[in-house]
Amino acid sequence: MCYFEPDGQCEVYVVTHPRARKERECLVCCATIGKGEQYERHNMVFEGSASTEWMCGGCAVAYLAFREDPHHRGSPSPSGFAEALRDCFHGAARGDPEAKLWRDLYAGVLRRGLGRHFTAQRLKMKRRFPPPVSRVETPGGASTPHPPSET
Repeated sequence: MCYFEPDGQCEVYVVTHPRARKERECLVCCATIGKGEQYERHNMVFEGSASTEWMCGGCAVAYLAFREDPHHRGSPSPSGFAEALRDCFHGAARGDPEAKLWRDLYAGVLRRGLGRHFTAQRLKMKRRFPPPVSRVETPGGASTPHPPSET
């Protein structure tokens, strides 16, 4: 059974659902929120400090399920949501239906973020192993890595 207890109460907490004017990264799963996509924005003031966080639509659905659970006495900020979700099933007994719900929601968060992870890995591999240099055949039959310079 999961009992989430937040560290404190926000003085101001406003949730809106705007459309993205620019590309953003979901603070829960790290997936890209494309320009024009609707996302969930959280504006909050906690202990006198204002902040804004956001999440993609898929994470917002999981967040709503987490918030509506009667065992949770509040909700984490979007940037702390994945960790709070993981803590709900970590150490739970095998076969616990509630733990399975949180595990499935966490798996969805991970799946959404994997696309970004694999894209980053692909870019890293391209930097590590650049494409081969095209070779130009010369009249003598030898190939050179660059076209001969004209003098």
